Amino acid sequence: MSLKRQLRWKRVGFLLAAVITLVITGLPAAASNLFSEACQYNGIA
Repeated sequence: MSLKRQLRWKRVGFLLAAVITLVITGLPAAASNLFSEACQYNGIA
């Protein structure tokens, strides 16, 4: 495998890791926000 190709794959892997990290850290917060909004909307909280 050529060096250019390796560098490109490294960049792709880095982007993928960043996206996965964002999804993992962002999903629980978004879910809890939605849940609390739904509770307020239904008059539970």
